[in-house]
Amino acid sequence: MASVFGLLVVMFLSVAQPLSLDGVLARAESAATAFRRDLPQVVADESYVQVLAVTPGSSSIIRSLHSEVAMATDEDDAMWYAFRHVLDVNGKPLAGATRGRLEHVLLGPRPESLQDARRIDRESAPYVLMGSDGPAKAATFPLMVLLPPHQARFAFSKRGEKRVRNRTLWVVGYHEVRGPMFFGDVQGREAPMTGEFWIDPQSGSILRSQFVVDSGEGARGGAERTDVAPVLVGVGFSRINVEVTYQADPALGAAVPVEMTETRSRDVVMGGFGGPALGSTSATHYLRQRLSCVAKYAHYRRVVPSE
Repeated sequence: MASVFGLLVVMFLSVAQPLSLDGVLARAESAATAFRRDLPQVVADESYVQVLAVTPGSSSIIRSLHSEVAMATDEDDAMWYAFRHVLDVNGKPLAGATRGRLEHVLLGPRPESLQDARRIDRESAPYVLMGSDGPAKAATFPLMVLLPPHQARFAFSKRGEKRVRNRTLWVVGYHEVRGPMFFGDVQGREAPMTGEFWIDPQSGSILRSQFVVDSGEGARGGAERTDVAPVLVGVGFSRINVEVTYQADPALGAAVPVEMTETRSRDVVMGGFGGPALGSTSATHYLRQRLSCVAKYAHYRRVVPSE
């Protein structure tokens, strides 16, 4: 009887005790860490549409890709990386593109398997109009903010709550306050990363993430340094906004990215006697480029490398 009473007391206290930001972040950290530990390599089918608009003139280019995308972790820097194998462009199959190629190479031992995946990704790169490179290309990239090796770079705050599918989620904002920062502009100046997570405060699972990089904010907040190794991702655009939504995958036992939207913008200075030149002193006018992308992911499968 005493043990039952004690259990009821514990249950009462756990319910009555108010949630704290530190407690919710600890649960989110555990969820992100478990995802990285249990799913170090996954492959998904990707539908990727890019629209590149240029103004003035309102000209635009639209490109649709169907690909297989691998999201894999790197033990050295607690980061996720993405590798794309394009299968068709604007509905036309690519000659020589073989479904399952990424899965096949990732079944091999590391580090050779990751080197082979990078080679496949480089072969597919010409079919992508523009966009992220390196770690930021992975839909799982924002989760690294929550991992213990990187959390010290960021300051967190509760921005509010959202009601989604009968769940009350915490909206937790973050901004990068300590270097070395993840992003840098074309001059190599650090650019702080900001964003937010929608977190289930009870389980710590992430339902939405966002990150924004504005190179106009370069070098701000980077005076205080951490002892974490630098991971600098070059930014060729003045502003980047990436949002990812996550959904539970029963087969994998985790919430996985199902959609990523990405917008990038920059001004290109046109020279008086030739093509575009960033920062040209003989500029006559500007062209604004805006890249809008939507990637949708389905049919996730776990890839377990050989020892």
